[in-house]
Amino acid sequence: MLQQIADFAPNAVERERALKWLTFIESHIEGWPFGGENHLKAHWCRTLLLALNIADGEGFCEADREVLAAAAAFHDTRRKNAWPDQGHGARGALYYEEFCRERGLAFDPRVVQVMAWHDCDDSDGIEAIRAWEETHPELRPEGCASAVELYLAFKDADGLDRVRLALNVEMDVNSEYWRFALDPNYLRLETSKNLIPLAKELLAASQGLGAARAQGDDAPPQPFLVVVDVQNDFVTDALGTAEAQAALPAMVKKVREFDGQVVFTKDTHDDRYMETQEGKNLPVPHCLVGTRGWELVDELDAFQREHNLPVYLKGTFGSTDLMRDIVTAYARGKVASVEFIGLCTDICVISNAMLVKAALPQLAVSVDAACCAGVTPALHDAALAAMASCQIAVK
Repeated sequence: MLQQIADFAPNAVERERALKWLTFIESHIEGWPFGGENHLKAHWCRTLLLALNIADGEGFCEADREVLAAAAAFHDTRRKNAWPDQGHGARGALYYEEFCRERGLAFDPRVVQVMAWHDCDDSDGIEAIRAWEETHPELRPEGCASAVELYLAFKDADGLDRVRLALNVEMDVNSEYWRFALDPNYLRLETSKNLIPLAKELLAASQGLGAARAQGDDAPPQPFLVVVDVQNDFVTDALGTAEAQAALPAMVKKVREFDGQVVFTKDTHDDRYMETQEGKNLPVPHCLVGTRGWELVDELDAFQREHNLPVYLKGTFGSTDLMRDIVTAYARGKVASVEFIGLCTDICVISNAMLVKAALPQLAVSVDAACCAGVTPALHDAALAAMASCQIAVK
């Protein structure tokens, strides 16, 4: 849930920076899968937010915060396995350099130093980075922290997310098991040590545990309603349709009256949209993070904010984060059924419904046809027929 993760930024300015980089990670970075779930996108995103909180506490400048954000985005993208794998930092740094050169991302050589040595002992990293700084003093912008200071801050951000390792043992973030996942004595900065409670809360939010926890272990399973991409750009703006506008009142009524857990998705892109595969096939920039078109329509935005409901940002048609969180809640006995509504029936509604049905074939999955709209009426009908063929109930 990238929007919830961004809420862990230390202030409004850093939240915007977090959203920018979270969207970049979602839409543009291609990581090797060999590091396992503990080292993939969710970890990169949490490390990003922890790094921004450390940077704020240490008073780092704007350029330094961008260095830490870039390092968080790329640092574990080139793992060969889930174990120590010394060398993955250097491989990630090379991927960062290639990405900047080939795709126009602003390059900062300090990112390379921070990443390349983050999987090494502090003594080795500090010695190598200090030697590099002494020979390249011109590469440290005026008023910025040294690359060694950034290196230590980044290693703390990466280390703070070791709280995730306790999930394999015990869900309770207040249990003694957490000390096996994170030893505060290994953190380097006092700022970082003060962020341990935040790291635990961030983990819970990013794993989608909040709603399931709130029910309590004895609470019965409840129906889920997934509201897919009911954003201004799909209703009235860049890609709006008369059919979406006609279906909107029914969607709003459904959400307001639903007796169960409501979650939202938001299609999310950045200013590099036209470079993506989607942008090449649909050359209409839309749902750019931070714009009005990206926001939920007013009625649903107000409802989401009033009830603090989960929102999943996604740079692709189907949200694997949403699917995994529903699987997690289902495994804990918290999901009775999942119903989908929203836009567009033939693209993102069907993609998300199929993901959930494939992951949980015995779960009752449905779609409310009157609360959906497709790119065209014909495509709407075709998508409903395809879902029905896959045993997704069409209401």
